[in-house]
Amino acid sequence: RLGCSVILCLDNDPAGRAATLTCGDNLFKPMRGNVFVLAYPDEDRDVNTQPDDYELESLQWMVGRSLRYVDHINKLREEEKKKCRPRTGV
Repeated sequence: RLGCSVILCLDNDPAGRAATLTCGDNLFKPMRGNVFVLAYPDEDRDVNTQPDDYELESLQWMVGRSLRYVDHINKLREEEKKKCRPRTGV
């Protein structure tokens, strides 16, 4: 068995985000959980960017901030919860 990791670097558009989940789900068990997701900058969270839109130094920074796949899933769940919470004090 190889002791390696996979970093998913798909486009930051709806199709790429969906494909990240599909790939992550398919790779998680065979890779023994060593699956990571490229961390796009917060300011590009809702922008349809792709990895090759960035210069090498920026891409290296994003790879260095990659999240474990499980943490990525948990972050998505937390973001969904925030969207679904009713506003108070309005």
